[in-house]
Amino acid sequence: PCMYQYNGCNTIDFYHQDRDYAIRELGLDHSKKYLIFLGSVSKWHGVELLLEVFKKINIVNEEVILLIVGSANVKYLDTLIEDCHGIKNIIFVGSVDIETAKTYLNASSISMIPVADNRISPGSPLKLFDSISCGIPVVVQENTLGYSDVVEDYGIGISCDFRNTDKAANTILNFMNTNCEKFRIHNIEISKSELSWDSAIYNWIQFCKKEVLVNNNTNKVN
Repeated sequence: PCMYQYNGCNTIDFYHQDRDYAIRELGLDHSKKYLIFLGSVSKWHGVELLLEVFKKINIVNEEVILLIVGSANVKYLDTLIEDCHGIKNIIFVGSVDIETAKTYLNASSISMIPVADNRISPGSPLKLFDSISCGIPVVVQENTLGYSDVVEDYGIGISCDFRNTDKAANTILNFMNTNCEKFRIHNIEISKSELSWDSAIYNWIQFCKKEVLVNNNTNKVN
């Protein structure tokens, strides 16, 4: 028998802050809406897919800004920056500490979580759980274990196919009109009641207890 357990929400380091406060702390523009990618800027995370989708979004709504926050492979990052040359609404922030990462999440309206089609096992991106802890709705890659199943099971955002650029852009533009306050309250509650690290550890303990019980009963029969 085997099981897998996804990561949990780090509610100690990542929690809700007032959006106006977060924007002010980062020196951002209160009149803009921010989408954020937070994490390792690597090819398997599908960042180039997100950038292509955002280019379509930017054509329709120039008031939206995409923040790319996190460490990166230098060569890959240089390729992405070159590809986005002339698009003013994409900001490559670079690597930040945990406190600043939390503030960037809280300044944002939606957390964007694409992934490339090269996984060999279920994913469990920490940035998904960090976003939930801050009460930020998420957009994830559809039909992907560790991404869309979590989002759909707990109602913490939506999924789309980032590889279908036009459709994904339209889906995200429509989602931006969602009541973010509703998601804020819901996601924070879910981060504590259903997706905390305590819940994840509890699931492992219950699995181990069950296996011990099964093994003991098997030994008695033998």
